[in-house]
Amino acid sequence: EARRWGRDNVRTRNQNKRSLYLSAARSWIYNLILSDRIEQDAFASALVGDIVMKDGAQLTVTADNIEAVNQDIANGSALVTVALAGDNALPTTDESQALEQKHVDSEPDLMALIRGNRMRHDRREASLKPTDLTWEVNEDNVTLKFSLDAGCFATAIVRELVEEVHVERTYEQ
Repeated sequence: EARRWGRDNVRTRNQNKRSLYLSAARSWIYNLILSDRIEQDAFASALVGDIVMKDGAQLTVTADNIEAVNQDIANGSALVTVALAGDNALPTTDESQALEQKHVDSEPDLMALIRGNRMRHDRREASLKPTDLTWEVNEDNVTLKFSLDAGCFATAIVRELVEEVHVERTYEQ
């Protein structure tokens, strides 16, 4: 539906629908980029031109600092970010921009919706870092408790945990 709204230049006063479709459009493109990074084994490391978060600030990755940045990512003190598409240019350069731009360009209807509503480009961390994680096991039941930042989905954490348990059990058999 978000694609149709972008293609047909739909306007509405219903802020809930507008917000839902804009979020869906931006999330779809974000997920395309993230999936591509995972497939290219560029999820847990930076590419030249990436924007990473370190100490609450954005840092651009260059050929000169990529080794140090990847060390920071490996030790958890920096995180790769991914585009939340907007009507302004991507701030990434080089390899990172090429990766992100192809997915932005692949969704012209969603981008028409985003641009038509003057959404500004933003960045979101590529990985989720739950806080206050606790668990309790009672026979076949596992109860998880954790906190995530706004806009992050608990289902992503649970999916990764379930896949990890499945892999471990496969190796044990």
